[in-house]
Amino acid sequence: MKNSKSFIFLVCFILGVTSSCTTYKKMGFAGGFDETRLGENIWRVNARGNAYASKDLIANMVMMRSADLAFQNGFSHFAFASGSTSSKTGVIYNPGTTYTTGTINTYGNSATYSGTTNTYGGSLTYYSKPRAENTVVMFREKPKDFNGVVYEASFICRSLGEKLKSECGKIK
Repeated sequence: MKNSKSFIFLVCFILGVTSSCTTYKKMGFAGGFDETRLGENIWRVNARGNAYASKDLIANMVMMRSADLAFQNGFSHFAFASGSTSSKTGVIYNPGTTYTTGTINTYGNSATYSGTTNTYGGSLTYYSKPRAENTVVMFREKPKDFNGVVYEASFICRSLGEKLKSECGKIK
């Protein structure tokens, strides 16, 4: 009885965790973003996803958080000075189910047992959790002499805000 309760709890726990999708929010159990201010106008922005998050979602989260930080701190534009992406990968072994059936024959004070054990199922589940880290430089106005792509924070807030179901300035 104790084992069946433990098994039911484990199944409910796994279903609860795996049904969690990474969303645009501060870093938590199912992923999210965080940032570190490195200078007056420089931040490092990180995003991590769970096994159900796409690389595209994580890239959008870094872009949106960068625009959000610019918006909240009075900057109109930003650019990425450096960046990296990676994935944390792993394997989960699902052992399957084992059944034993048999017959016990008793003879006075002794007994014999004859049985068969069968195992069904068993599988490996591979997963990949995407990650991204970017160093972001903010500007009060669009720089004229910057060699690289410069993004307009308000435009990114509108376009990715709709896609990620969020608004700049809502998450501090």
